[in-house]
Amino acid sequence: MTVLRIINTVLILAVVVAAAVVYNMKHDAEDAAERVANLQRSITQEEERIALLKAEWSVLTQPARIQQLVERYNTYLQLEPLKVEQIASIDDLPTRPIELEPFAKPVLGGYAGGAGVIR
Repeated sequence: MTVLRIINTVLILAVVVAAAVVYNMKHDAEDAAERVANLQRSITQEEERIALLKAEWSVLTQPARIQQLVERYNTYLQLEPLKVEQIASIDDLPTRPIELEPFAKPVLGGYAGGAGVIR
């Protein structure tokens, strides 16, 4: 009978340990689900902020609004209309000069080779 009691005690302990492990896993899963829900809420809030900023940007950059601001602050800004001569294409710009020797011979200072070898 003692062997059966030992086996029953071991099995009861195994069931208790398994129950504790399952409870811990359930608790971890609930924490993970809560973190996911928090992340989804913050993503939604950020998307709403981005949409709000895009709407604000489109209002601020309306040509009629900018024209009104130019007219209102023209004495302060002293803006002039754009002349046709000021508009150029990329082909009208001069090309950058090509350097055949982009790096000059490096001059090393001190004892590293700036002067001849002393013998």
